[in-house]
Amino acid sequence: MGISVIIPTFNEEKNIAKLVKWLHQTRPDKDFEIIVVDGGSSDQTLKVAERAGATALLSPEKGRGPQMNFGVENATYGLLYFVHADVLPPKEWPRDIESALSEGLVAGCFSYQLDSDKWPLKITEWSTRQSWFAVGGGDQTMFVKREVFEELGGFRKHLLIMEDFEFVKRLRKKYRYKVIQNNALVSARKYENNSFLYVQLINGITVLLFNFGYPQERLARFYKHALRVKKGGRQLIM
Repeated sequence: MGISVIIPTFNEEKNIAKLVKWLHQTRPDKDFEIIVVDGGSSDQTLKVAERAGATALLSPEKGRGPQMNFGVENATYGLLYFVHADVLPPKEWPRDIESALSEGLVAGCFSYQLDSDKWPLKITEWSTRQSWFAVGGGDQTMFVKREVFEELGGFRKHLLIMEDFEFVKRLRKKYRYKVIQNNALVSARKYENNSFLYVQLINGITVLLFNFGYPQERLARFYKHALRVKKGGRQLIM
């Protein structure tokens, strides 16, 4: 089964070439493609991605969910692998995914480690090795059989945030979902201007509000604003 790697981007010219080149270096021995789907960046993300060896597409709709759905529409192969632009999958990702499929699994993700030595972040890394609802998407790089993705209707287009977690929640009602114990490398950039406890607080509030059906526009604005402020900066606005 060939693999289509789908990467949603927005102003990621500093990260995308490194990821695309890494995927080519660690590529599977079977049919394989990399599709970068951009949400209208103001930088050179698409040009950089194409030069690095990816198929570069401009999505008709902005937002990770619509962008990833558009990537699937343009994908060639039967296995989909969704990766964020600031994440590097583990070197053995093709082998690990193949092994999971041989076990009868149709979907899964990877644990991860952050590119920082700060000890509190080890708690976050530990949590990604657990099969909880609050993990399983996003930076953990999700793979899923295309037939299952289409059966479930893909990502919900109206969701501006947590689209991957919502998809995994639906998937796990019918299928087994495995967290592969092999770390992807994730940027710790959102921790650079915010403390560990602050980020966990914002994450917890966001999950809680999402589960209670808080309006997507306000929730996305809250999350984006909250993790941009520096300690001692502006008040949170909801």
